[in-house]
Amino acid sequence: MGRILLVLVVSVLVVGQAEARTWHVNQDGTGDFTVIQDAVDAASSGDVIAIGPGRYDEFTTLESSGTLFDVHVLVPDGYGLTFIGAGIGETIIGPEDPESHDDYTYGFFAFDAVDLVVRGIFFENCNHRGIYIPSGTLHVDQCRFYYPDNTHGNVSGIRGGFTGGAVIENCEFESLRYGVATSSPSGPVAFESCSFLNCETGVYAWTPSSNQVTITDSSFDGGVVGVSFLDGAGGAIDRCQFSNCTISLGGSGDISIVGCTAERDDGVRPLRLNNIGTATITDNIFQSNGDVVECFSYGPATIRNNHFIRTGGGYWIECGYAPTHQSDVDFSMNYWGTTDLEEIAEGIWDCNDDDHAYNCVIFEPIADGPVSVETHSWSSVKALFGASEDD
Repeated sequence: MGRILLVLVVSVLVVGQAEARTWHVNQDGTGDFTVIQDAVDAASSGDVIAIGPGRYDEFTTLESSGTLFDVHVLVPDGYGLTFIGAGIGETIIGPEDPESHDDYTYGFFAFDAVDLVVRGIFFENCNHRGIYIPSGTLHVDQCRFYYPDNTHGNVSGIRGGFTGGAVIENCEFESLRYGVATSSPSGPVAFESCSFLNCETGVYAWTPSSNQVTITDSSFDGGVVGVSFLDGAGGAIDRCQFSNCTISLGGSGDISIVGCTAERDDGVRPLRLNNIGTATITDNIFQSNGDVVECFSYGPATIRNNHFIRTGGGYWIECGYAPTHQSDVDFSMNYWGTTDLEEIAEGIWDCNDDDHAYNCVIFEPIADGPVSVETHSWSSVKALFGASEDD
């Protein structure tokens, strides 16, 4: 899906570029300009802006509804532009000191719809947004987004309403409140081969229009939540790795989670299911030394061929509390690290333990041994249970 969307995004920008020009921004004076905004002001829609090495911290202060914004690059409404940096460690946009601005700071900002391609740039210390567009298309490749405090305000690496879709690939997000947050309205958003380190929330999709978010071959490490789908948002999480963060589905739309590993050793659950839509959760490993799954859910679900592994004293599944029991949830044909049905039943807190539990969990029949998981070799799956390759 991501590749198809990339073609769509690029094709939008190709139209009308027969006379496109490349503008060079170099701090040593060898290009057309030394300041990025000067190149943008000279450019026409469809042009390319090549940015050389160095830190670019020039900004323009704007005011909207009494709030001041310090914007490093203001993209004109309706423009399609391509920005190509010299690489993540070479071209830097943002202040050297993260506390140097009292106003909100942005890397790239647009008031209205734009079509952007951004590649090879490090967005550092922008205290509100690295890239923000209210609508349009966005393709970001080989970029890094960093802010030193993931509890600071509402700072996001990328935030926007991607009406024409977005592709975000080969990017790094670190220590942000939100790595990427989708706004309404939004078209399809595809992530591929991205990493999220110590972000409070890595991918935050929270509007009903964000219902085509695809995250593939990406890693989430630390913070609080790796991926959060809320208020009708949904899509697919495929072949991703989660370490000490949660996959959180709260009032989400349709969702699939396939071939992922979510492991925690900090006593917190790696999977939260709260009033979700149609769900397909297959071929994953969920492991924790605390509770493994929080379940407060209704809606049709296919939950099969997963490993739910306890390494501590928590529950495999703990259901939410409600005035009365609401629905059954089918967790049959999964592997629990044991074939002892009584042990599994004791490790699940549901309506069989309290009439006020929201769900009853159906866990039989179980898979009677480790099942094949897409992203793991058979020997690595066995290693989770202390088995040797010769077993």
